[in-house]
Amino acid sequence: MQTIPARPDNWTTLQQQAAWRYAGWGFNIFPLKGKRPFFEAGKHFANYTHDINQIATWWTHYPTANIGARPFKNFIVIDIDPRNGGSATWEELNHGQELPRTLSTRTGSGGLHYWFKLPRPGALRNDAGAGIDLQTEHKQVVMPGSVHPATGNLYVFHQWVPPREVPLLPHWLQRSVYAPPPAPRSPVVYSHSKRGSGLVNAVLGAVGGQRNDMLNWASFEAGKQHLEINQELLEAALTIGLTEQEAQSTIRSGYEAGLKEGGLAA
Repeated sequence: MQTIPARPDNWTTLQQQAAWRYAGWGFNIFPLKGKRPFFEAGKHFANYTHDINQIATWWTHYPTANIGARPFKNFIVIDIDPRNGGSATWEELNHGQELPRTLSTRTGSGGLHYWFKLPRPGALRNDAGAGIDLQTEHKQVVMPGSVHPATGNLYVFHQWVPPREVPLLPHWLQRSVYAPPPAPRSPVVYSHSKRGSGLVNAVLGAVGGQRNDMLNWASFEAGKQHLEINQELLEAALTIGLTEQEAQSTIRSGYEAGLKEGGLAA
């Protein structure tokens, strides 16, 4: 948390006062018009900041701008919208469990934002069910002190907990927040009688940090020998855990280099 000077005396709006507090608490924020960034730079989350000089400039020029914040890294904000069934979904997800005290906001439309720390890395869902969105550091939440553009109601704190004291996401909510692991792909095995099968099986046998290098080598050799086995190499790469985008890029690069080496331009 940074040390900030006293708020300017001429800062009288609720939004100015709130923005000043959030800067001191370390939130990365940006001025909003309603729920959208006030100007183009806000579309790039790198421009959200807790730098007090930049915030002073913004809210001096736009004293009634709403306040958008990026959740901290490794935080999740559970965004409950009762208009779309969020209250019922939230009750079902908690099934009688008592939530730990945490930072939470009552939104201007009657919803709730609950902040939690993530207990581990991993792929996350976009939502936790009907009416519940999940906001991360790559998204934005509207902060208390802001005014809802449709209802005219204020966003207010439901509970205040300093960011450093926000608790871990409760265990019973984790399966609704974390994406399930991808289903394992069936192993691909190619007969040694098929031309190029040795290259495919070499990829299937690659482990750890060798996977991409082995795929690159096999693709190069396939191009050099003019073997049309790129689809088989892709299936093998996916089987050992490479992403489709990464695998396709490696295969294309290796194969084209092999074609040139073998005397046939790509």
